[in-house]
Amino acid sequence: MELQVGDRFSDEAGEWEVVGRPHTAAGGKIAHARVQRVDHPVTFDVRSWSANERISVRRATTEEGKAVMRLARRTALLVALSLLTSAATARAECA
Repeated sequence: MELQVGDRFSDEAGEWEVVGRPHTAAGGKIAHARVQRVDHPVTFDVRSWSANERISVRRATTEEGKAVMRLARRTALLVALSLLTSAATARAECA
């Protein structure tokens, strides 16, 4: 699979950017990638393709790819901290 973080593609819903590391399932026959809308970054989706299906992508430059990875790491960290805070608050309320 040649799809990489930072790649962009378009479909009937708009332009999308791969923000999660692509992976395969079903013995490598199905490819999955977490994507977000370029014009509306809060819109996420997980897209799936047959591994032999061709999609037309625009490859990000090295700097764009690094920026996307930094954003993905920062987002994951914020989500983890939010979940920990929620759990601590819920536990404190039960005590």
